[in-house]
Amino acid sequence: MSILEDYLKTTNKAKTPEEIFEHFDSAIKKMGYDVAGYFLLNPIATDNSKLHKAVLITESAQHLADEYLTQNASQIDASQIWAGKTGKITSWYEQEALDKYPQYEPFLKYLHENDLTSGASIPLYGIGNEMGYLDLAKRRSSGPIDISAPEILTVRLMAYHMHERIRSLIKNETQLPQLSPREREVLQWVMVGKSDSVIADIMMISEHTVGTYIKRCHQKLNVSNRVAAVVKALNLGLISP
Repeated sequence: MSILEDYLKTTNKAKTPEEIFEHFDSAIKKMGYDVAGYFLLNPIATDNSKLHKAVLITESAQHLADEYLTQNASQIDASQIWAGKTGKITSWYEQEALDKYPQYEPFLKYLHENDLTSGASIPLYGIGNEMGYLDLAKRRSSGPIDISAPEILTVRLMAYHMHERIRSLIKNETQLPQLSPREREVLQWVMVGKSDSVIADIMMISEHTVGTYIKRCHQKLNVSNRVAAVVKALNLGLISP
């Protein structure tokens, strides 16, 4: 049985995100990698403490994850940001990414000092803007990661499988609100700065009805003002920028 087949068989029986990650971690170690880190992003994060719905990492490297989160390093993580923008597996030392986010280099140095001398970020996309990243790393003794190696495609397949399984198991406290087409249209016009009276004229409804739609959006999105409603709707993909 191949590593992939064994991983799929064992993971499909797993009941928790932690158990799923343990199977993944075991599989990548058989492939010569030393550390894995999985980050499930919160698509409607409003502050630094809520950027992730889940962070799972190889136990021996947990202290590195703690430091990463303490420093809010995800906001300047050159390889993750670059991987998310390009959709490609990105080396930690991708020069073009580091040129744009040089402030991440001190944390890379910290990882290097902790014997993680080679790494790569893999972007993982999901339903409802639920994006994640997988970071793979090797210690100095294991040699560099070759992001063009054939086995990296197997890792990516397993990572997507893990992402979907974990995403489906974690209770989503931010279930997508069901806005009606008219409510969405009102928010689209609010987003571009139209007043209630102008929106009423455009949509050929009363100004009172516009206000009612906006109040419904506030309730469904659990916000208190129209700016917050627009921001949240944009983050959830309910309206388009």
